[in-house]
Amino acid sequence: MPKRWIYIGLVVAFVVLGELIMVFLIEHVYATWLEMCLFTMSLSHGVLLAIWAALGGRPTLWRLVAVVAALVALMWLCRHPDVQEILFILLLQSLFMATLLTLGRFFGVELTGEPAADCAPATDGAGLDSLPAEETERPWMQFSLWAVMSWTTAIAALLASFHYLPEDLVRRVSGDARGWVIAAILLFSVALIGFGAMWITLGTRWTLMRYVVLGAAGAGAIGVLLLLNAFLAPGYGPNVWELLLFCGSAMFWLVGSLALIRLAGYRLIWRRRVRL
Repeated sequence: MPKRWIYIGLVVAFVVLGELIMVFLIEHVYATWLEMCLFTMSLSHGVLLAIWAALGGRPTLWRLVAVVAALVALMWLCRHPDVQEILFILLLQSLFMATLLTLGRFFGVELTGEPAADCAPATDGAGLDSLPAEETERPWMQFSLWAVMSWTTAIAALLASFHYLPEDLVRRVSGDARGWVIAAILLFSVALIGFGAMWITLGTRWTLMRYVVLGAAGAGAIGVLLLLNAFLAPGYGPNVWELLLFCGSAMFWLVGSLALIRLAGYRLIWRRRVRL
């Protein structure tokens, strides 16, 4: 078996087994630090699933449909309210990150396993190697009729999958305005850490700048999480150590799993042409 697939298998096992561990243990955990580590592990899975959905090859949107369908099915299998809500946040994290990464893909950012020798030194982009445009690639924002039909069908399937969310979960979250604000703060903070972890592990140039950005992303995530104190009752907001644990554990899960992807030979490149 090629070494690449061993590393990819470890990442897949981390997502699948890690999520199963979270599902079966989270309701029996009473230590705050362990509960937070399991929660951030689950959110890191959302970032990894989004990277696979948005940057993992073609057809892009059908992979996102598969992610949503799998998480909705898992919600039906796990009837505990707390577990369902964590899975719902994981679903939102995957959709949020996949949307942002797909926008990046529209401007030529791509995850590739092609040999570095095939890449030219970067002349634009965020310090990424670039690949020359292939003769068969279409100019920016031009797609085939097949691509348009495929994306239209996938969007319809994606929207239809939300119809199968558990009704009791929908009732709980639909009227909880403060819960939506707290979820948005958590998603945005993990997204900051996710982008920093992606660039430091999968980027190819500007090494010092990548470390600076990762540190800035962690500091920014802590700053965003401080907003939680404005929406929670006094004494229920996170303290400094809990904020550091949340950001540190999220960074640990993401950098570690993305490092395995880098060891498998994958990295971010600047394609200069959109490939959907």
